[in-house]
Amino acid sequence: MCTRVLYTCDENQTYTGRNMDWFESPKSQIWAYPALTKRDGAGGSNSPCWQSKYSSITTANYNIATSDGINEKGLTANLLWLANSQYPNPQKSQSRRPMSISIWAQYILDLCETVEDAINAMDNVYIVTAVIPEAQRKALCHLSIGDKAGNSAIFEYIDGILHISSNVDLANPPTNYFRYTKTEVKVMTNEPTFSEQLKFNAYWQAVNNSSLVALPGTSSSEARFVRASYYSKNLVETVDQNEALAGLFSVMHNAARPIGKEEVQNDSPNESRTWYSSFAVQNKPTYYFQSMYSPFLIWLHFDEIKFPSHACSENLGLHLSLNENGVSKQGGKVLSGNVVDKLTLAKTFDFLPANH
Repeated sequence: MCTRVLYTCDENQTYTGRNMDWFESPKSQIWAYPALTKRDGAGGSNSPCWQSKYSSITTANYNIATSDGINEKGLTANLLWLANSQYPNPQKSQSRRPMSISIWAQYILDLCETVEDAINAMDNVYIVTAVIPEAQRKALCHLSIGDKAGNSAIFEYIDGILHISSNVDLANPPTNYFRYTKTEVKVMTNEPTFSEQLKFNAYWQAVNNSSLVALPGTSSSEARFVRASYYSKNLVETVDQNEALAGLFSVMHNAARPIGKEEVQNDSPNESRTWYSSFAVQNKPTYYFQSMYSPFLIWLHFDEIKFPSHACSENLGLHLSLNENGVSKQGGKVLSGNVVDKLTLAKTFDFLPANH
């Protein structure tokens, strides 16, 4: 599940792009949630409960998990596949409580404003995996976070231990905290782990020190990491939002896998076709979405979304229905442009409980 790029321009403008790659339709749906929404961590009897501080706009896969999104403070969260993830054995702990992987991204969007907030929030929980009912496979993911200042963090569970890679300079960093530059942590794909991806990328940087530019052209996660790193590094800095988004679109499309028949690798279901791309404008929080089965972009501006006063108390959200291919149609026509007025009030889905 995919490729994620964080792009920072002049005047502290930050954007995040994400491709969703999967072996079958993830049956994605778009949701907007109000602040003060009540949540359950879906991790069992000792799982945390909370009330969201911030509203958010998200994409849910199979309507059981938040896969990516942005909150009203411009913080983005993107859940990507990592086949060699190993989560902690369920344990009773007074300091950290179990939470289902299905609500991991939503937990961060609900409660955090910055990358540093997100790192601190992980002090309170540990992630427990779950079997995706429709895909019939255990969810194995890592999580990337980006804030409007251009900071980024990548959370990975390696041998049951949380590893955090980030550019943020912390006074008291947690155990297994790895400090990188902003440039190093702006791209993320899938396996292997992030530190190994950087080694692979360093090899290709050395190759490209010559006058001849050579890039790996396959759709493997390593090759996508190298291409996304190379092209995002060479994006022209601009203060024009449309130009910035167009530049990010071009990078994400370069890392996408075209629609077509293909054999799926059982251990890497993410090495498959791209189903959609999402984009976030973080300094003026806006969420863009494009299905690979539609030539049109749709988007939602936070400042135009109005939640009914009773929505948070009744666990209601605003929903944009998408079909099997991730396309939204009304009256037989494919929607494009601003779709705020197409949102409908609906009961929110139940996040998939942890089941190891």
